[in-house]
Amino acid sequence: MSRAEDDKDRRRLFSHPQTFKLHKILKAMRQAIKIHFTMKMRIGWDENSINAREVAKIAEAEGVDALFVHGRTRTAGYSGKVNLADQGVRNR
Repeated sequence: MSRAEDDKDRRRLFSHPQTFKLHKILKAMRQAIKIHFTMKMRIGWDENSINAREVAKIAEAEGVDALFVHGRTRTAGYSGKVNLADQGVRNR
């Protein structure tokens, strides 16, 4: 699979987590992993698909032990301003 195809699949999954069954993927991973299950994510794919809250809720419901949020979108990469406050991200 090419890098472009891989990005296309990830975009579909994380832009529309319910449609592409993110919960099923995480549930299967939780069942397979016997150690701490952590996940790193961005706040969204691009400015039009910021969905950190939705993805975080799915991750929590499926047993992810810790979630690390990169405060930019995938398309922003490592440039631009970090945006965590608007996403309801908090420490627990």
